[in-house]
Amino acid sequence: MRRYYGGLAMLLALVPAITIAGPATSIASDPVSGDSVPPADNALYDTFDAVTVNPVVGGVEQQVTGFLDVTATIDTSTFSVQSLESDEHAPPATLNRNGCSQSPPSYAGRTAWIRFNPGGKGVLKVRAVTSYDAVLMVREGTDRPFGQTSLTNLDGHSSDCSNQNANPTGGAEQVSTDPSTCVTAGCFVVSPDFNYFIQVGGRCPEVSPGVTSPSTCDPPTGVPGGSTQVQITFVPDDSDGDGIGDSVDACPSVPGPASAAGCPDADGDGIKDADDSCPALAGVPAAAPYNGCPAGPTPPDPGNPPYVTIVGPAGNLDTSNTTSVGLTLNWPQGAQTMRISNGDGVFTAPIRITSATYPWTLRPLTSSQSSASRDVKVVFQGPGIPDNAQDDSITLDTVRPAGVGGEFSAMARKGWHFFVTGKDSGTGVRRIQMLDRSRHVIDTKTFCTTHCSSTERVGLFSRSKKPVFARVVDLAGNQKVIRLQRSLASCAFPPYKVYRYNSTKSRCFALGDTCNPTPGVWDWRHADIALACRKVGDGHQVELR
Repeated sequence: MRRYYGGLAMLLALVPAITIAGPATSIASDPVSGDSVPPADNALYDTFDAVTVNPVVGGVEQQVTGFLDVTATIDTSTFSVQSLESDEHAPPATLNRNGCSQSPPSYAGRTAWIRFNPGGKGVLKVRAVTSYDAVLMVREGTDRPFGQTSLTNLDGHSSDCSNQNANPTGGAEQVSTDPSTCVTAGCFVVSPDFNYFIQVGGRCPEVSPGVTSPSTCDPPTGVPGGSTQVQITFVPDDSDGDGIGDSVDACPSVPGPASAAGCPDADGDGIKDADDSCPALAGVPAAAPYNGCPAGPTPPDPGNPPYVTIVGPAGNLDTSNTTSVGLTLNWPQGAQTMRISNGDGVFTAPIRITSATYPWTLRPLTSSQSSASRDVKVVFQGPGIPDNAQDDSITLDTVRPAGVGGEFSAMARKGWHFFVTGKDSGTGVRRIQMLDRSRHVIDTKTFCTTHCSSTERVGLFSRSKKPVFARVVDLAGNQKVIRLQRSLASCAFPPYKVYRYNSTKSRCFALGDTCNPTPGVWDWRHADIALACRKVGDGHQVELR
């Protein structure tokens, strides 16, 4: 009886294989092999479309596109003819599916079946070496999924067979000859449009000298069987002779290595010359941005697009008080060199990329400029990649603050008061600092971090240290230091700040920022403190204690 197996089929590999669910099993997952390993379950060969020489992945048979050379070792001693295989079970008699159409016809019993599914055109050579008188057949069938083909799918298709060796003790039967001579010897040519089934069995008993009959094949009494080796060789069509079958050769008329899908690859990097942006320079075998070109240095920030950032002193990204700056770079993958311009269209010669930072000199200010925007453009370049241009700008301000007004230090009973007006026509006043005699910072007032005003006023107070100097710093970092005054003349010298005498409080003056036109009156309008003071002379000059 025929035996069918449900559930998980056992591993029947000639080389390492993948098992699949159901009765169908692969005997080869790597079809390029000459090894012979007995299958784990011999009985499966007794079932039509239950064993394939193709690899099976995830239950799906994979077509063979390259050279194939495998050998299956089978014992057919217990095999028999299955239903629909001979005309005893499938009339009319013309539909024998176990006969060799030679003259006279030869019929086989105890047949074993092996399936082959080519992925391209080529020549199939099958050889059976047996310990008994055997009949070997190769049959073409309708293209159907592995394990779902019926014997009826063989009807109407071509076949070939061999019963040349009539030695009852065995020998070799061969379908097709060496592919190099198949033009004259009638090789069995296969196509990816069909499946093919190798069938081998013992020659059924003769009903007359030299003549066998299907009637003597089943039951298999008297049908020989036993040790059987089936050698299967497939040579795909290879028009250019590069060893890559035409069906998978991307350049079937031009020889090339398998690493480049059969196409020319001058630098041997696995990218065919037609797709290689650097065909004479071995590179990364991958698509863009490599395209077969050298990788170049790894971008420092690969998760972001390319960029260039101008960095001024102390990491300032907005302004610089010097033309000497740094460039922070992030280049595209594949870039190896860069060219730099100050935004004037004049570029350097190519500079090899070796670091994520690069020192650079900005274009200086003109004699009429106190500050100006400065641009830097970087073009990243590499073999096989398009030029990638990036730019950035920074405000250059190399001029110190233009002036300091109302610089004044006043001693009160509990400390010192400090009044300064800072001015800068470039990037604006960022901070004003109160310094002692050694120019150490006593106190600081910061007004902005970006977009600073050109004029700022400040009043500070120190309890322990006497202010002697004032420092005004602009946004670019330029600074001006001046020595403070302790007494002021009248309002005739703006923009000095003055103060006025409060007649209701002896020796007291209030802070302000404007001068009342009335002679001898000084007004500190925004003050919130009182200073000890005294008039000097006619009252147009005062001195604070």
